Amino acid sequence: MRLDFSTHFTLKAWSILFFLFVFFYSNLAFSSNFKLTETFTATWHSDNRDKETTNDDYFDFKNRLDILHISPMLDAILRVDTMTIFDYDLNDPEAPPNKVYRDDYRIERISGVLKPSKNFKITLGDFYTSLGSGILLSLQKIDEFGSETVLRGGKVDFDSRHISWSLMGGVTNVNNIDEMNNYFFEDPMDRISAGRISGKPFQSLKIEAMGLFMERDDPRLKSPHLYGTGIMIDSSPLPGKLAISGEYDVIWREKGVADISQFQRGQGAYLKFDATVGRFSFLLEGKWYEKLDISGSILGDTPIQYNLPPTAEKVDQEILDNSTVYGGRIKGSFRISDNFSVYANFSAGDYAPLTDVLEGNEVSRIAYYLHAYGGFTIFLGEGLSEISAEGGWRKEMEPELGDTDDKWNEHSHNYHVETKMVFYLGRGFSLRYSLLHEARGNAVGLGFVKYERGTQILGLDLSGVMSLNAGFEYDTQSHKMPFSDNLYGWGEGKFFPTKWMILSLKGGIERGGLKCVSGVCRTIPPFSGVKMSVVIRY
Repeated sequence: MRLDFSTHFTLKAWSILFFLFVFFYSNLAFSSNFKLTETFTATWHSDNRDKETTNDDYFDFKNRLDILHISPMLDAILRVDTMTIFDYDLNDPEAPPNKVYRDDYRIERISGVLKPSKNFKITLGDFYTSLGSGILLSLQKIDEFGSETVLRGGKVDFDSRHISWSLMGGVTNVNNIDEMNNYFFEDPMDRISAGRISGKPFQSLKIEAMGLFMERDDPRLKSPHLYGTGIMIDSSPLPGKLAISGEYDVIWREKGVADISQFQRGQGAYLKFDATVGRFSFLLEGKWYEKLDISGSILGDTPIQYNLPPTAEKVDQEILDNSTVYGGRIKGSFRISDNFSVYANFSAGDYAPLTDVLEGNEVSRIAYYLHAYGGFTIFLGEGLSEISAEGGWRKEMEPELGDTDDKWNEHSHNYHVETKMVFYLGRGFSLRYSLLHEARGNAVGLGFVKYERGTQILGLDLSGVMSLNAGFEYDTQSHKMPFSDNLYGWGEGKFFPTKWMILSLKGGIERGGLKCVSGVCRTIPPFSGVKMSVVIRY
């Protein structure tokens, strides 16, 4: 069934009524717990030196009200978001349609959870969800990007000692304001139905089967349907601190050709082996993803992704798109003493360009990547102080056009060094220092551009009272002139005047660029200006 605006409004209206019912009924019938969080942020954006004409010299005011109500049988969550922008000249008529600023006031999240028994749960409204290890489906929140994807609909969960199952369905809902750019996006409203059932024939063995159906709402996509199924096996913990898990999934994505529906098959497999023997720990991961495109409607420039497969890579640096990639990672760590440990990682794999995957082309060019890194961690002073350092090297190589075997060109490289230090000074004071330096290179057209970027942060903390940070950054990728335009500096202070209030102030200019968190990578713009926020918890 296709959902129009009236259906969307009806869903939201019923969700609000359900929340009110949960709130009043649980207060009358049960002892309950009520929590409220109010977050207000005011930001002045000045010229961030990114040569964009649509993101400078404006104010934005954001407010978020979270209400959480918990009782033995009924839980409820309500979130109201508002966004107000001053300087509407930002919306340049010549700017792309995905770069739109606008005021927005809405009930962003609302959900209720009914718990009629210990094993049974019914959810109505907005909720996070996933299947297996995230290869087939993963709707979640990433705080560092301010991004959030939920399913707005219903979910039924049953969980017992030997068997559990879930059924869910609804439409996808995202944060309508992109926190990184402040651009406005409508909710994708893609329809998703999914289910899972798992059993535990033995204490250390879990087997789960899952299924997925998706219909994209974007009228620009002529082939909206996707079907998927998979199975996951998890045997942990086994004797000797041994854990083995694996998953295999298959998808069929509709591909319209001359008004005739065809389906492109994709698949994904992941295997993980984890063991600890004495002071030595060992991790082995393998991935095999082929045309594994589980994307929805287009938000901005790219389709929104509804899955997050295990990367088998370093999750805070470049992560390949994981649509067509074959590879793995091996990691070993050794605990020399209770306060000193060392580790080493090596990952490698083949991958195909994402454009071939999205367009359904046969993959004719397979590139490869190599990544090696290692480091150590030392704890001092009864664990209150810490020193860690890490260094590594990553390279991606692609075959020359028209040549599949003999000649390879460097696509990119990254030599990286990172260190973190925390020194406890006594009386609640701690001194922090962190450094990240990267010497990079990327193929651009027929040439190859080398550049450096990095971040240094010096911080001082007083437990429960304040946290102060000063940052110095650099990024020579754009080779700006004068050279000082490649340098960035900022300061930040957080203060805790009471147990229920946090005040923060940040000012300066902060570099942008590629940022990766938990296996998700985004290119974010630099920030220049002043930001003030107040958080009140009740």
